[in-house]
Amino acid sequence: MMKPLNLKSVIVKALFTFSIVLFTSQLHAMPLEIKNPEPTAPIQHLGNADGKMYFRIKYPNADGNKFSIIVKDKKGNVYFDRVYNRKNFDLKLVLPRYTDDVFFQIKDLSKGNTETYEVNTKVKVIEEVIISKI
Repeated sequence: MMKPLNLKSVIVKALFTFSIVLFTSQLHAMPLEIKNPEPTAPIQHLGNADGKMYFRIKYPNADGNKFSIIVKDKKGNVYFDRVYNRKNFDLKLVLPRYTDDVFFQIKDLSKGNTETYEVNTKVKVIEEVIISKI
């Protein structure tokens, strides 16, 4: 004789499996892509954790000129805006994880040269359904 199916336990197991898959997918760093990356690009993505994105900015400034770093989104909201003049510039920057693209702009204020980098964030959700015999 076949054992009757307990719908409550099936739903609880399915929700438990889904929550584990969702939780573990959040632990992995979200893939980021930098459009037109250059071998000497000063922006480096270090990873994601706890709802934040970690970046490293290394900007060679041999002349010690003033330069600005601006980080903003597509809508123009500015999340970081500072002016520096260090020769060996190395900064670790923590930003909230965005669903929109983020733009880094480095501008040499003496020469007027501007470098802009676009960081695309892609979020992928994996849903797995497992049916098991009880």
